[in-house]
Amino acid sequence: MIVICLVNTCDVFRFIFELDEQAEARIGLICRMDLIGRSIAEAVEQNIASPTGRPSALSRRIPQVPLHRLLLNPHARKGHLPALFADLAKEYGPVFQIKLPTAKPKTFLAGASVNRWAHKSGRMHLRAGGYFAGFENVFGASGVLPSLDGGDHFRLRKAMSPAYSRERLAGQLGQLFRLVRKFMATWTVGETYQARSLCRAMVNEQISSLHVGVDTQDLIDDLVTYKERALSVHIIKIMPEFTLKTPGMKRRAKAIDEMLERVRRVHTPAQRAGCPRNLADDVLSLNVSDPQLVPESNLRFALTATGLTSVYFGDMLSFAIYAMISQPEIHERIRSEADALFDNGDPDGEAFTLAATDVTHRFLQECLRMYPVIAMSVRDVVNSCVVEGHELPVGSRVYIAQTASHYMDDVFPDPFSFDIDRYLPPISAHRSFGFAPYGLGTHTCLGIRQALLQMTVNMMMIAHYFTISASPSNYELRFNPVPSMKPTKKLKFHIAGQRRELPA
Repeated sequence: MIVICLVNTCDVFRFIFELDEQAEARIGLICRMDLIGRSIAEAVEQNIASPTGRPSALSRRIPQVPLHRLLLNPHARKGHLPALFADLAKEYGPVFQIKLPTAKPKTFLAGASVNRWAHKSGRMHLRAGGYFAGFENVFGASGVLPSLDGGDHFRLRKAMSPAYSRERLAGQLGQLFRLVRKFMATWTVGETYQARSLCRAMVNEQISSLHVGVDTQDLIDDLVTYKERALSVHIIKIMPEFTLKTPGMKRRAKAIDEMLERVRRVHTPAQRAGCPRNLADDVLSLNVSDPQLVPESNLRFALTATGLTSVYFGDMLSFAIYAMISQPEIHERIRSEADALFDNGDPDGEAFTLAATDVTHRFLQECLRMYPVIAMSVRDVVNSCVVEGHELPVGSRVYIAQTASHYMDDVFPDPFSFDIDRYLPPISAHRSFGFAPYGLGTHTCLGIRQALLQMTVNMMMIAHYFTISASPSNYELRFNPVPSMKPTKKLKFHIAGQRRELPA
């Protein structure tokens, strides 16, 4: 009875059942029968008030960062957004505003405490759909996974979770090994390659085959260029909309339709019979079984999203290779783990245990801390709230710099030092709210465990077969933060040697 009283007081029954007058009367009778339940319900009811009936909070004014403090920050000049936001939060607090010329002040949240709030309470006050709408419209879509909230987001996330699971990739390791070797076979000892484009192409070779079953290497440059422009126009809003409609961009946009057509051609029931299930199979099945959740209009986005996956994952790989070759001691330890796994033939999924990949796993965790690809998230406030003493009114937009805590001394001591021992017990720094390379709350990246396994395989196979060095040898890592964090084009990888032959 107590549970019924609470549920009824919080007005939840109407979301679960279609109630008629008789049912409502019966629920009311049950609620009145229990004295304890009635007392609890009355107490809860007094604390649940509409926003207009709730007394205003005694909130503090949000501090504003002067433009000159932003421009003079050394991390801003390097494009290092996490370290920049960490500095600003240290000086101005976890909630602050940045006012750029000709633009309204933008509100930022930064630090472990606001990460915790966003993770635990963000779903009650924030919504993702508003800021993402323009980007969706580019693809003619509405209600894709990154923009959904509430029940529909939960349903779609649950339906898509098998496609992004570690278990699915573990069952396809043989194919992954072949794809990695196929790409590495194109490397020439003595040659130097631009790091970002090399790693994006390497990852796209794997992602396009494993997730959608087609080769998109001839399309990836156009796909990436167009989607990054769309992100710059509609998400970050640093470029005007007409720049997405130039002749060059219209030509590149055709790559999206070409990729969609390729995926559809090879995903007929007859062609997929006996094949391992992939992401495209799951999306197309959902379109048939639940066309309201995954309408046909969303397929153009859902089936070509691997282009963005290749960008983010490729940039993660380029950061990780740079970190490995810059630290000979760690490089040798990763190589030792790789040799132990691969010297006696290809391992299966069960061989990639935490014990067998301990150094590589902790190394990748530290790469994700120091070089997060997605530095912040954007949300719209739909229910007013007070965060760290500052009111966020309805209708405002907030930028959650969840990776700023990666560079805060109180969360990660000596944050600019690369230290894989941070992740050893009892410290286990990656288990705190200060570690957030995958996002926060209900929109946390769905493929965390799959991504770590794929990164582990790539790093180990590179260390096992090749010796790589940075070019130039004295290169100091700098970042291009738009529209996502990545190394600048000046970083190159030199194929210094090949340790063993690649199997045919």
